[in-house]
Amino acid sequence: MPIDDSYLLIDQDGVHTKSEGYFRLAKILGGWWRLGIVGRIVPRPVRDWLYDRVAANRYRWFGRVDQCALLTAEQRGRLIVDDAGLSESLAAS
Repeated sequence: MPIDDSYLLIDQDGVHTKSEGYFRLAKILGGWWRLGIVGRIVPRPVRDWLYDRVAANRYRWFGRVDQCALLTAEQRGRLIVDDAGLSESLAAS
């Protein structure tokens, strides 16, 4: 899958795309983000259709920036830089 085709969340249970990735992320983030999990009552095809509409229009609605914010040391430490290490980590769990 081309990297820009979908949002990806990789965890111990595998790779999750589109709305399912966002719901899993909301669960991981906890706090107020968990309220978004209520959206899971909507059937996945409908959620993913809505995801595609937002993705297709996000720059028009929210704008585009030329630069990303600098990551903190803790955030940089969470980036995946070694696919072999990821494979070993997922296989171990």
